[in-house]
Amino acid sequence: MPLIPLPFQPQQHTHLATWAIKADLTVRELPIAYHNLLNLSANGGYTTASYLKIKHATLDGENILYVPYIAGLSAAAVDQRYFVPNLLEQNKFRFHEAVRSYEIIFYEDHDRVLTFGYQNAMQPNQPQIIYHEYSTDTHFVVAETFQQFLDNLRFHPDPLPHVSLDSYHRANAAFLHAKSPRELAHCFRHYADPHLNADTQWYQAWLDYYATHENAAYQLISKEAAENFDASR
Repeated sequence: MPLIPLPFQPQQHTHLATWAIKADLTVRELPIAYHNLLNLSANGGYTTASYLKIKHATLDGENILYVPYIAGLSAAAVDQRYFVPNLLEQNKFRFHEAVRSYEIIFYEDHDRVLTFGYQNAMQPNQPQIIYHEYSTDTHFVVAETFQQFLDNLRFHPDPLPHVSLDSYHRANAAFLHAKSPRELAHCFRHYADPHLNADTQWYQAWLDYYATHENAAYQLISKEAAENFDASR
């Protein structure tokens, strides 16, 4: 499962084997499958298969977990809230103090967190994948290894759940996964709402990206959305 890079976020190199992450955990302890994913697709990006079937209920639905992105690994700091996070910047994750010392966050959206958990790891670089949902005090293991986690991610035929819970990451995923001019137009209309979009720079970045898209129909949608957005301000 390759990752889709955020089009307006610079890509960085990942060769940081001796860098410390937290406590006694370094980049060397991260799963090989994680390194392969970043090196073969994108250094942090949005998932092409985003749904994990599980045995528990989550805020995403009954027996399902939605994972729109996986954090990257870079020496450079991430300087925009709407960029894909950097795993090395654990202190920028909202719940970095809530997870255990043997856990490393690689996904966080609102109160939903996925970590590499090393306490019961099969091998030093084969941590379990642990899910935390802090608003409901829900915590459980979703996979024994990161490779198993990736293998279990699936496509879903229904629309992405970006209406019930809005965030930059779910919005970015919705824009990237738009399969038609109609879906793209919906994204631009939905996220033009000032209650959802507090950052006009982020919205403008998507307007600029689709303004030069290879699909002329997408270019037209972007132009119309830009005109409507300017008129509303």
